[in-house]
Amino acid sequence: MRRLLIVLMSMIVALAGSGIGPAHAEILKRPIQLLVAPSGGTVTVRWFWSTADNNQVIIRRNGVTVFTEAINNAWGNRGSVGIWSTAVNAGDSVTVTAAVVARTLPPTPGGLCNSNGVPFSGPPAEGLCIEDAADNDYDDLRYGIYFTPLPDTTPPTTTASVTGTAGSNGWYISPATLSLSAVDNGGPGPASGLNRTYLNSALYTGPVNVTAEGTTAFSFYSVDNRGNVEPTKSTSVKVDTVPPSTSPSLSGAMGNAGWYIGDVTLTLTATDAASGVASTTLDGSPYSGPVTFSTQGVSNHSYFSADNAGNFEPAQALSLKIDSAPPVVTPAIAGPAGNGGWYLGPVTLSLAASDTASGVASLLLDGSPYSGAATIADEGATTHLYQATDVAGNAASGSATIQIDLTPPTVAYLLSGTIGDDGWYVSPVTATLAASDSASGIGSLTLDGSAYTGPIAISTQGDSLHAYDATDVAGNTSSSQSFSLKIDTIPPTSSLTSHGVGQAVSGTVTLSGSASDATSGLARVDISIDNGATWNAATVNGGLWSYLLNTTSLSDSPLTVSVRARDVAGNVQPDSGAGSTSVALLVDNTVPEAALSAPPSFCPLCGETAALTYSVGDATSGIASWTLTVAGGPTLASGSSPASASFAWDGAGLAAGPYTVRLTATDTAGNTVERSETIAITLPGSPVASIELACSLPGDDGWCKAPVTVILRGQVNGISIVRLNYLYEDDLKIANGGTFSFDEGRPGEHVVRLTATDSLGRVSPQVAGAFKVDGAPPSIVFNGGTDSALAIEIADATSGVARWAVQVFDESGQSVFWREGSGELKNLSSWSAPADGTYYLSVFARDAAGHEISLEHVPFSVDVPAAVEVVRDVLLLLLPHTPTPTAIASSPTPHPTATRPTPTPTREATAIAAVQPPSVPVAPALVPVIGVVFHDVNGDGVQNAGEAGLGNVTIEIVAGGETTSLVTDSTGAYHLMLPGGGRYRLRVVAPGATWFATTSSEQTLLLDRVGGQGTAIPFGLNRREVALTVTLLVLLAAVLAWLASAAFDRRPAALHSLAGELQMLTQSRLQGDGIAGWRRRWGQ
Repeated sequence: MRRLLIVLMSMIVALAGSGIGPAHAEILKRPIQLLVAPSGGTVTVRWFWSTADNNQVIIRRNGVTVFTEAINNAWGNRGSVGIWSTAVNAGDSVTVTAAVVARTLPPTPGGLCNSNGVPFSGPPAEGLCIEDAADNDYDDLRYGIYFTPLPDTTPPTTTASVTGTAGSNGWYISPATLSLSAVDNGGPGPASGLNRTYLNSALYTGPVNVTAEGTTAFSFYSVDNRGNVEPTKSTSVKVDTVPPSTSPSLSGAMGNAGWYIGDVTLTLTATDAASGVASTTLDGSPYSGPVTFSTQGVSNHSYFSADNAGNFEPAQALSLKIDSAPPVVTPAIAGPAGNGGWYLGPVTLSLAASDTASGVASLLLDGSPYSGAATIADEGATTHLYQATDVAGNAASGSATIQIDLTPPTVAYLLSGTIGDDGWYVSPVTATLAASDSASGIGSLTLDGSAYTGPIAISTQGDSLHAYDATDVAGNTSSSQSFSLKIDTIPPTSSLTSHGVGQAVSGTVTLSGSASDATSGLARVDISIDNGATWNAATVNGGLWSYLLNTTSLSDSPLTVSVRARDVAGNVQPDSGAGSTSVALLVDNTVPEAALSAPPSFCPLCGETAALTYSVGDATSGIASWTLTVAGGPTLASGSSPASASFAWDGAGLAAGPYTVRLTATDTAGNTVERSETIAITLPGSPVASIELACSLPGDDGWCKAPVTVILRGQVNGISIVRLNYLYEDDLKIANGGTFSFDEGRPGEHVVRLTATDSLGRVSPQVAGAFKVDGAPPSIVFNGGTDSALAIEIADATSGVARWAVQVFDESGQSVFWREGSGELKNLSSWSAPADGTYYLSVFARDAAGHEISLEHVPFSVDVPAAVEVVRDVLLLLLPHTPTPTAIASSPTPHPTATRPTPTPTREATAIAAVQPPSVPVAPALVPVIGVVFHDVNGDGVQNAGEAGLGNVTIEIVAGGETTSLVTDSTGAYHLMLPGGGRYRLRVVAPGATWFATTSSEQTLLLDRVGGQGTAIPFGLNRREVALTVTLLVLLAAVLAWLASAAFDRRPAALHSLAGELQMLTQSRLQGDGIAGWRRRWGQ
């Protein structure tokens, strides 16, 4: 028993570890794990001698005992061999318990374990021999423990892979490489290992290059070390590196100089030797068969084909010239046109030929080349032939007939009647006309616009002009002629209106009246004061007359005045009787008497009045009227009879100064006397209030950035201001005296209202003064940012935020975001982070008062979701300026300046410590795309001189199923940056239904991942006058289907979030470099 325990424990020591090995060790009694089965197989135990002493073999699977066997051979059964075996799975552990210390020995050659000359052997597999460790006598016992794995019966597996430039439909558009890889996994026993691989029945030695155009077939399989053979597999490689070729064919009626004089049919034939032709494109549209062109003029076309492998033929150009219409010739005849197609003088015949397509090649007039307008002066009818031919060979002809008559008729007149003065007739007049024409004869004769048939009697009063002319049959009219005829048979009339019958006159009197003559006019007016014995000429002015009558040499008595008028034609008014004019007057040369006295001055506001004493009278004809007046003022008293009195004048309503008081008296004969006195009115001046506002630090828009000094003043001439009454902040206050001031520094808008009171108690008109105080800049608070928002608050509680700008830089210093605006800002949600990382925020703000503050280069970190990180891979706009990084600042306190250059600050701008961002790897190269949208007036697809750019036209960019857009500037230009590595589509959006694209309205770009050279893409637009045709609708449906195809799928990108940013970044680029540009502009 002791020996059995020794043997088993020695066996445990030998088998412990990885598998069974030739270890030699001694162990204590305990369960020992001998091995862990590396694969499925059989564990076998052979022993020579043993006793039933609780020696066991235990198998565990996943830590759970699944089998237990006692080594139970009877004692004394020496010389016999016991055998025990069982199956195990891969990973099963085998444990043996022993009662004694034992030792282990390796098997002898041949896998035998011997005990005192008694041999026994195990399977041809890994084994271990166990014996008594004490001696080698009769009591020795030996065990043999063996593990036999299951065999490998599974063949290896071979996989084929192909590398090269992949095209479409499984084709490669470059030489491809076929590689084989094989692996032997074994089963159910351990893998025996890969032995060899065959390709097309030959031993595979390495990758195979496939350069042959077309499809190449391959077969392959592998064999492992146990001879397991893999079933044969097959694959094929399709290579097409040559793009297709397209040949054009034109048919139509040929003219001259390469022009077609009718419709032209274009047929395209495409060939491809390998994968075959997949499609042909003509002028940007799929080609399905012959196309007929009829557009007049030169048209440019492009075409190319694509094969099934994805090879694209370079675009080929084709120019067509079509002119199917003959030229148009327009004759023009210039000259004096008469009647019935006749010309009344030499004419010029000019020809104008035009051809909208090929142009005019030649123009003939009367069989000779036309070189300019021809002059034709021959009288009579002549016919002239012309013909035009265009460059394409089309011809057109015509004729023009010309008639000329050059001689007009002649006309004469005769007048008879009684002649008066100055060429006037004083009786009716008879007019007679006579006409002659030496050529075609008289066609018509007119007098005063009516047909003349014989002598006409004219009795119309006044000066009349009578026109006459004659026209011959050819339409020649005599030169315009007329005769003047003046007839006046009615004498003039007159009146005396200045004085009435019996009216008294004195001194030199102006007699006046009116005289008139409706026809020839008034020639003169004569006056007589001796009953017609003598006549004196009066002064005539128009229809009025006047005469100065000196009565001083006449006695005071009645006087008869007679008036007589004469007209220009010689007619005279009667001296007496019917139609005569006379008036009886009374002469009186005695003036009335008048007296006036007044004080030199007085003060009405002081309660004073002026005593005015006056008297008037007339000893001859009596007083007609008198007035007591103030010059420039009121009438104080008046009357029409003699008077003597005193008047107390209060001076009401008149300002201070000298005034003239006049007393005027007139008698019934018109004699007038005047007396006057000068008197001064003294008045105190009116009080005046004024407000002066003093600002030591003026700001913008009327704001003061420091306390304002308010100065209140009152003034009055002659007396003093006793107090100032001012209303401020709803509080009425009083300040004694004429001047008062106070300072106001509280923020906000203020109004002060002021009146001044003088010593008389008079209050001045109210005046008001308004001012605004803002002594603090706006505030900026930044609470961090996320991938889609910036927690920024910009506010100003007093004058308000006038302008603000926000800019974000990445770690390389590149500007990735820009916004500007006005008014308060709370949280900017238009921000979208391009990718994970640290960003730097710069903020600039200016309030309405002109205070400025900045928050410069503040770092913040962003963790962007995957769907957002790829946005910038789809579309970026280049901003090649260097931003100005700044750190946080909430008040205009200077901070030290960093090494990164910063712009010069404007008024109250803050210099803030800079935070230098860490260097980062340079981003992949970007591809600039520039272009212009222009008004293609002639529709040739090329921007020619005079074809202006179209502003505010939308350009859409499509990639990965997403669409964004930008608009052209005022010149029609646009500019964007695209990252490499994808397919993009740019398309122009017509600004209205009447516009259509003359170039391709959509362009496709294929970019490498590393970027590339820039490209220019112009778009032409023109107006149309008809609705869209069915063909255009079908083409639009095809384009929409193409946009939806998977061929343009890239990784997802939120293009729509960039639309607003694109336009903003473009404007920022034009206006300046970010925050620095804002500061320069605002500083101005």
